[in-house]
Formats: sequence, C-alpha cells, structure tokens
Amino acid sequence: AICDLSRASETAQQAVKEIEQVGNQIQVKKDFDGTEKVTAEGFKDEKFAVAPNQEKECELLEIYKFDPAKIATNFSPELEKCLDVHTKYAQENVGTQQEMMQKQLKNDDRCKIAMFHGNEVNWEAIVFANWAFSKIAKLRNESGIPAWIKNLPVGVEITSSTVDDEGSLMTEVASMRIDYSDESGKRYSSYSCQFHPELTASLSDARYEKPPAFDDLKMHHGQRMLARFFKDGL
Repeated sequence: AICDLSRASETAQQAVKEIEQVGNQIQVKKDFDGTEKVTAEGFKDEKFAVAPNQEKECELLEIYKFDPAKIATNFSPELEKCLDVHTKYAQENVGTQQEMMQKQLKNDDRCKIAMFHGNEVNWEAIVFANWAFSKIAKLRNESGIPAWIKNLPVGVEITSSTVDDEGSLMTEVASMRIDYSDESGKRYSSYSCQFHPELTASLSDARYEKPPAFDDLKMHHGQRMLARFFKDGL
C-alpha cells in the first residue's frame, strides 16, 4: 500500500510521508517489575508487531475492556496521537464481542477464556495501524488511487486485555477486531485472538475429558464468543 500510494496523487504522497514519519518515531516498551525496557524502535523493527510478553499466560483468564489509563510505560506524542484516534474509533464502533462482554459484566458473569502464549501482539503496533488505516481510508475515492486500496481495513480496534494480580495490564491485545467497509458503507469485521475461545475448562485435565453436551457448550464463554466472531463477519 505504501509503495503504490507513494506513486499516486500528491495528497496520497503526503499521507505516506506522515505515516512513515510517525511510524519511525514509535517505540514499543514493556514494563518489567517497574523497569521500562524498549522492545522495538520504529514500525520497521522485526519486534514492532509481536514480541515476548512479560510473563507466559497458560490458564483460564478473565478478559477486560482495553483501558489505556492502565498503560504503565511512557510514550511519545506520535504514539499518543495514534492512541487518541484509537480511543475515538472504539467509542464510535462497537462489535458483538464488546456487546457480549458488556452483557456479561452487567450480569456479574465476567468472561473467562483459555490463554496459552508466551508472545503477544504489541498495543503500540495496533493503535498505529488503526491510525494509518484511517489516513488511507480517506484516500479511497481519490482519482489515481489503485482500486485494491478499497479492500484494506478501515480500522483496527483492541477489543480486550488481560491484567495481572495487581490489576496492571498484562496482555494489552488479548483480541482485536479488524473492520472493512464496502462501497455502501456497510461494515464487515474479522477477529484475531491471543486467547483460545475453542478450548473448554475441562481440558485442564485430559484424563477426564469427554465430548461436552451442546447445552454445556452454549454456556461456555469461549464458545459463545467464537459464535459472535462468526456472526460479526457475516
């Protein structure tokens, strides 16, 4: 996209230049017991998108709404700009996963889903990608813009996170929703998860694992969320 847009209109070239300038200024940082460490420098760093998490997560964990106020590390004005755009986008676009989480919270039945991972998607990369997609989306109907650009996402939202025992963010991007828009403006969404909604709690001891009854699956948080993921993509 960057290569094609850099050969398009002057407006597109300016957008590409800004995307590269902002991306080069963003650092990925992680907090290790109060010590802030830089994991990646700029959007071309091989660890910009994915890097080792502070701790491995291998259990059923409660997922929460992504809350930027809980971010422990400091960040640049460029990253803050991207985060502000992501916050506004999240307020204006709600998917079926958020609806389920809000309903569960209202019923005092918080979502707990299986996590098995040592690496994580960096929140800095997601808010930057969302900001960049928003810039590109404004160019979709300009003269000289390649038609395939309309197939790119129009936004990416962090839809859930996990926290540690002290309430600090652990996996900021437990899941994300990728939004697309057709010519009529109708939104289509897909999801990417760090957790495993397909796994049930009974798998913690495979000696006693039996095929679960359908009624049991309907009550399982992960299975219900997985069904909502498919629904949002239709």
